[in-house]
Amino acid sequence: MKKHLALLVLFMVLVPYLSAEINVPYSENFDSLAPGDEISEARVRGDETSTSKVSNSLAYSGGNSLYMSDYSTADSAEIQYKILDELASGTVKYAIYIPSNEPGTNYCTLGTSTSSSGYLIDVSITSAGNIKYRRPDRGLETVTKISLDAWHTVEIKWNTSANQFIMMVDGEKVVQQGLIQNAYPSYLFFKTGSNSKTGQAIYLDDISLTR
Repeated sequence: MKKHLALLVLFMVLVPYLSAEINVPYSENFDSLAPGDEISEARVRGDETSTSKVSNSLAYSGGNSLYMSDYSTADSAEIQYKILDELASGTVKYAIYIPSNEPGTNYCTLGTSTSSSGYLIDVSITSAGNIKYRRPDRGLETVTKISLDAWHTVEIKWNTSANQFIMMVDGEKVVQQGLIQNAYPSYLFFKTGSNSKTGQAIYLDDISLTR
């Protein structure tokens, strides 16, 4: 009985990782999913008060988006994609909406792992709308500011051989900088909130990853 229970626990731990793998090109607008659903392609992290689920309250296109909310002091809301392809260059696009009644800081990161030591590109949008990126020396720099209660588009392009990434916000180039480290990304992940603050949320829509 104990052996069967151990195998069940191991299966439950491994399944989120098995379902997190994606090939390129990848796109998700959440319109084929029902409100309350989680994304099958992504590993979803959080607890009962820190969640990432499909919502029909707001949408950049179509009728649905992904609502990521953090109301926990023990965890944050996070989705992780494991990239199966080797990408020397590529483009990530997404639309983001930060509600002023529960503003949350959002992170979009590409890396060789999900730990900070593996980061290639790390972009954050604060609860006040300030957009920051992590320089190769790992310092943070603010490059622009977006308004709350409105949809905005973010586009991140990288080229490993040129050791460069470019970020566009609402069609305007705001960053052209070197990578934190020169490598191929294996993970793409989005996170909102923190382990110390609650009442943070964002909406994401039209996430895509292309060569």
